[in-house]
This record gives sequence, C-alpha cells and structure tokens, in this order.
Amino acid sequence: MDKIWYLKQLDIFKELGPKDISEIGVIVDEKNVSKKELLLEPEDKGKVYLIKRGQVKLYQLTPEGKRVISDNLGPGSVFGNFGGDGQGQNFAEASSDTFVCIAKRDTFFETISKKPKVAAKLMTMLFDQISLDRDYITAMASGSVLSKLKFKLVELGGKYGEQKGNRVKIKERFTHEEIADMIGVSRETVTKLLGALKRKGIIKVEGKNIIFDKEKLETASV
Repeated sequence: MDKIWYLKQLDIFKELGPKDISEIGVIVDEKNVSKKELLLEPEDKGKVYLIKRGQVKLYQLTPEGKRVISDNLGPGSVFGNFGGDGQGQNFAEASSDTFVCIAKRDTFFETISKKPKVAAKLMTMLFDQISLDRDYITAMASGSVLSKLKFKLVELGGKYGEQKGNRVKIKERFTHEEIADMIGVSRETVTKLLGALKRKGIIKVEGKNIIFDKEKLETASV
C-alpha cells in the first residue's frame, strides 16, 4: 500500500484533505525495521518518527549501564529526541517488526505548524506524554517497588488494555524481564511481586496477558 494511504490511517492526520496529506507525504520517508533493531540513539536529534505498524520501546541507560524502559509506543505514536544538548537522551528499539515514517525534525514541525488541527493533536499528544512522564517520575521516586509496579500495570492497561468496569486486560504481552526494565528492578523482584498479587486474587494471568481489577490493584499491599 502507498505512503499516502498509510499516513491517512494515523489518527493525527485523519482530518487532512488530499492536498494536505500529500504535502506530509513529500517530507517523510518510510522504513521497515526488524524486531530488536535500534531506531534512535541520544545523538540523533534531527528526526521525528511516526509509528505506522508495530511496537517501539524507548529506554535510557543509567550511569551503571542498566537499561530502564521509559515508554512503550504503538501505531500512531510520535517520538524523537526533541531536547537540546543533554536532553532527550532516549534510545528507541523495535519490540516487533515495525513500519515507521521518518521526517527531518525542523521540516516536520514547520509543515505541521501550518495545519492547525494537526498541530493541536500533536500538542495534545506531547502534553499528555509530559503529564505521564511527571506521574512516572513521582511513582519511581516513591521508594516502593510495589508502587512502581502498580503504576506501570495501570499505565500499560490504559495504553494496551481492554476494560470492562474495573476489570482491565493488558492485551499486549510483556515478559517479567521487560516489566522489570520498565521500573528499574530485577526480573526476580517482579516475578515475586506478581506472584504475591496473583495469590491474593488481585491479578490473574491468561496465557501471557495480565488481568487485574484496577480499584483493588491501586489499593493493594503484599
């Protein structure tokens, strides 16, 4: 399928007419990325990435070289290292075979600024991410590993979940090691805590999908 068709499937561009979507098509390139392939490093400052298909994990390295996953992104997400020197130190790695659009950062934002509806959607996406990052930092600074795990499960449920009442099913599959990387602890610690929550009936696992009661999880102790 052609570039224009794929661009129109992205929520951020759905309201654009043929002329506007064609202008976007001119400034982006497409790339198929294999699972575990690195898309972005901290020194890559001049590009914007839009995910059309697949999953991408953003992560940073601690001074000790430990990888800490800061976000998991799916189709429609926009990412890049947008900060100045010393900011925007993300790595991005494909979690599955992934198809992305890539544009030069300055050209992309200049073009988007002329399309108010798209610019408004993009600003909302970025502000939502800033708000989530703030909540993430608060949870990570709490000192409680359980609090970090609960925050991450609720976040994953919000992004990848199917919700019926308080019951949330995380439809994407995340290993204990991946969750551990997301909250900066060992895999063994995550396995132990998930086991404790499962024994208390707060979560359950179907295949590799985690299911939880949001209200019970948020007040849970082990």
